[in-house]
Amino acid sequence: MEREQEPRRLQSLPARYVSTCGCDMKEKRLFEKAEIKWPATIITSCEQIVGETENISQLGVQIFCQELPLLGQECRLEIKPPNRQPLTTIVKVVWVTSTGSEKVSQCFRVGAEFRYISEDDIHFLSTVIANEQKEEN
Repeated sequence: MEREQEPRRLQSLPARYVSTCGCDMKEKRLFEKAEIKWPATIITSCEQIVGETENISQLGVQIFCQELPLLGQECRLEIKPPNRQPLTTIVKVVWVTSTGSEKVSQCFRVGAEFRYISEDDIHFLSTVIANEQKEEN
């Protein structure tokens, strides 16, 4: 019988950027991110917020959704890649921005930092991100 791997706790690392000076302000990240659009659900004790990932790194994810999670809240996040079981993680909401206008339905971009994620899931994400990076180059 296979033993499910214990989720690992990721260190809470700040988003580290090394900016270059000048008008071409390029940001260098500690971990690469990839533009990946997969269905995602933020699950809190009170509600389920359905959305879609916009980009993912080994440290966190950006999600586009129509409901607003609480800033600083830890919650469960299920990400549903195609042809694979969902990734179930614990995340902390670290930033939220509003998109659209009053005339258009209110939408949000949510930045969430992985707090707990299984070794299998982090390995899967690392592979997907590396493959996306190869395709971009």
